[in-house]
Amino acid sequence: MKNFNDNNEILDFAIKNEQISIDFYTKLSKKVSDKQIQNLFEEFANEEKKHKYRLSKVKEDKKV
Repeated sequence: MKNFNDNNEILDFAIKNEQISIDFYTKLSKKVSDKQIQNLFEEFANEEKKHKYRLSKVKEDKKV
């Protein structure tokens, strides 16, 4: 486990990993031919986008 020095590092790590998840699900959605599975992966990507947004807002609002 990575050692963090402050709250900003924790938030940066979490935001970065949310983006990795967004990219992952987006790529998967483009690789499958089944429309229902595509939609599922797109929904997962959208959920990760919401998480990333919330984390970014916490960082911005709190100025931690």
